[in-house]
Amino acid sequence: MVSSPPPLRLDRTIAAAVDVPWGSPTNSSKAHPLDESHATANTDAAASPAQPAKDIQPHQPSGSVTPPPRVNASQEEHRAAAAPLASPAKPSPPEEGSRYLKWILKDLSYWKQRGGITLQLVDAADQAFANGCGGRVRLQVVGGRVFVSHAPPGDQGWYPAQYGRGWVSGKGRAGYIVLAVIDVLHHFPGEVPDVDIVVNLGDFPCMRKWKWRKEMAPPAFTYSSNRMYYDIPFPDHTYYGHEIDILNDAEGHWLYGWDAQLDFLIKRWPQPLKEKEPQLVWRGRYWEGARDRLRKRFVECQGKLNEMGNKRAADKFNIWKEQGHVDLSTACRFRYVGYLESKAWSTSFHQKMACGSVFVTPRLEYYEFYTRDLQPGKHYVEVTSGVRMCQDIGDKILAMEDFVMNDSKAAAGVKQPKGGDTNVTTPTQQRLRALLAMGRGLPHRGKGPHSQHLHRPRQRRLQHERQAQQQGGPHQHVRGPTEQRPALKDKPAYPWGSHTPQEIADAGRKFMHEHVRMRDVRLYLRDVLREYGALMTYKPQPLPGAICYSGKCLCL
Repeated sequence: MVSSPPPLRLDRTIAAAVDVPWGSPTNSSKAHPLDESHATANTDAAASPAQPAKDIQPHQPSGSVTPPPRVNASQEEHRAAAAPLASPAKPSPPEEGSRYLKWILKDLSYWKQRGGITLQLVDAADQAFANGCGGRVRLQVVGGRVFVSHAPPGDQGWYPAQYGRGWVSGKGRAGYIVLAVIDVLHHFPGEVPDVDIVVNLGDFPCMRKWKWRKEMAPPAFTYSSNRMYYDIPFPDHTYYGHEIDILNDAEGHWLYGWDAQLDFLIKRWPQPLKEKEPQLVWRGRYWEGARDRLRKRFVECQGKLNEMGNKRAADKFNIWKEQGHVDLSTACRFRYVGYLESKAWSTSFHQKMACGSVFVTPRLEYYEFYTRDLQPGKHYVEVTSGVRMCQDIGDKILAMEDFVMNDSKAAAGVKQPKGGDTNVTTPTQQRLRALLAMGRGLPHRGKGPHSQHLHRPRQRRLQHERQAQQQGGPHQHVRGPTEQRPALKDKPAYPWGSHTPQEIADAGRKFMHEHVRMRDVRLYLRDVLREYGALMTYKPQPLPGAICYSGKCLCL
């Protein structure tokens, strides 16, 4: 028999932050963390699953009528047969779906093409984490209730947990996994099928593709994934919890729930770019060996640019604690915010993208459930991660600085010199002017070393026109082979992308505000659990020793 997992504890009220109308117990110190009466699933419970919890209600705004309790399908059919005939009801509006359904289908296509998800595969995923892949939570949704069968020990304390080795930080995330699933069941009652899932609590994805070449890979949910892994993205703990000590409100309190965090960042930092501090800010860990190799090269950029004589670019970096305390609630005062992966995603992505500043990052290798919809050059500025990373960041930051300052001068009515800014200081602008100067000297027609290459399409067009005339046809333009080719994509209008810095900052914030609200998080979770459940080849049952969480109340 599998031993019961320890109770999951949350440190303070989360219900209001995540918009779930749970009541609080009379004596919270004696109440179970997530359920007023936590039942342990024994052998009988596994054979006969619990009935759907009737206390689970969708959220209703104040003053609205509370709908009747949920009932199961057999009760609905009985009532429909006994009820008198009535006039046909109006057709219900189309169901709202997740914007990210295409990515859900892509992530699950591996198992769909191979016959579905079996109990043996889920057991293999559970065992993979038990064998050293990291901390995990295994849970079953049966009849509208959540049964947790495996969870890491809570002897180190729950979230906010201490950071350190041995998956210590992951131990504080277990409660938020359960909370996220219960939250979806509350907001979409009867819309989530029975499922059996394993969720990774660590930073890194686990199911590397090359390890599963000879056998079918087991399904596992992880906070972020990568093209080299089979892991399925799952919204991380910060959407329901908070970032300890780095995202607080004006009074210094921790901000619970992503909607509260997003609204706070938008209201506190509405300034345009020209009114923000003209620096690139980043704070983070960079000393973890191979894991932080990219970050270690990044923090050396300021010194390297000074050695190259580019002091102006070096002064744009604000990356050291000696330059002042910066957390997620104050980083938005800077014109540019840096983001660097560390062999995994970072929980600060959505907070930084919502800043209203220019989001600067090397090419993203890991993705969350929504980040594949973001476009470099439109929502953020992408820089190279190679040996020229420091120079590329410096060039693009200075080019954007020149644009922002010149644009603000033009808006203020300051007369600009004819032909634009003649004081070119960045290497990128110098190279661009040199290329343009070379282009002015090239011959446009007649004899010359470049004429036959520059005008080959025109020569072919004229040749086809002559052939048409010689054949007796009317004098008309005949398309040549080169003119039938599809048009090439337009080159970016600026060294950093196809949009202005202010447009990029606004587009990133707008995307987060419109497509990454808590409503979008819930829709994603509902739809990914739906599609996952549709692929299951067995009916999930609570495992022996599992603890049931109905979400009737929380331990406050």
